[in-house]
Amino acid sequence: MLKSIAKRYLRTDHRSFLGWYRSRFGGLAAFRVGLGLIFSPSSDVVQITGRREHGPIVIRPGTADQAVYDEVYVAREYAIDVGSPRLILDAGAHIGLASLYFAQRFPKALVVALEPESRNFALLEINTRQAGNVVPINAALWRDDSTLEIRDLSV
Repeated sequence: MLKSIAKRYLRTDHRSFLGWYRSRFGGLAAFRVGLGLIFSPSSDVVQITGRREHGPIVIRPGTADQAVYDEVYVAREYAIDVGSPRLILDAGAHIGLASLYFAQRFPKALVVALEPESRNFALLEINTRQAGNVVPINAALWRDDSTLEIRDLSV
C-alpha cells in the first residue's frame, strides 16, 4: 500500500531517494521523510537526522549528494590516519560533508572549506553551521589569480 501511495504522490527521483534513505536509516525514518516530500513536493532538500555522529545535515534527493554522503559516512573513505592536524583545507567542499566529518574528528583543527558553486555553498553553510571550527569560503583554489566560469552541465 505504501508503494502505491509513493508511486501516486511522489516524483520518480524522490521515490528512488526514499529507497536509498530506507536502506540507511530504516523504514520509519523513510516514511517520515516520504510524508514530508508528499506535502512539500517542490522541496529540493531533505534533512538527514539518522546518525548521531554528524547531527542534522541537508542533502538534495536524487543528486550526487547521496553518493557523497555514502563516501563520507557509510564507506568512511576519510577515516585515514593523519595524526593531529591543526589546519585542514577542503578544496571543492561540495555541501560540506567531508568538512563536517573532519571538524568532528579533529575538533582542535581549523577546517577551511572552499566551494565555488553557489548552490553547493549554500548547503555547505547550513551543514557546517553547527561546527565552530569550519570556515566556509565561496571560492575556488587555482594556480594563479584568475576568473573562472563554472557551468552545470546537467542543466
